[in-house]
Amino acid sequence: MSKKDLEQASGAILASFVALHYIEEVSHTKMFQKDLKFKLKKSIEALQKVEKNFYDKIENVDDHDLASHLSHNMITFLETCMKNRLFNDFTAIQEIIMAYDLDPKSIKGISDKIHNKNNALNK
Repeated sequence: MSKKDLEQASGAILASFVALHYIEEVSHTKMFQKDLKFKLKKSIEALQKVEKNFYDKIENVDDHDLASHLSHNMITFLETCMKNRLFNDFTAIQEIIMAYDLDPKSIKGISDKIHNKNNALNK
């Protein structure tokens, strides 16, 4: 498997991970009736299968565990971004990251100011 294929498979795992998180969250709400809950359960099972199959394929061909480490780090990051947050909050975090690409110095300055105000950098 080429490096590009490994990256694509890692992307599929991560996309599945995010979709699975939000589908599981919404499946427990009262908004959904029996028929939709059944379909969501099937979607959850399918996403879990995709995630596992792609992960297994990467494990079989990635001699240096590069994709595995990258996927693990990204999943940890995504878990942190999604933990106890609504989808709109998750989207806002994505916007902050995109703003960082546009002006890293400003975003870093804002971040430092917030951390200093909350004494968070010394913890």
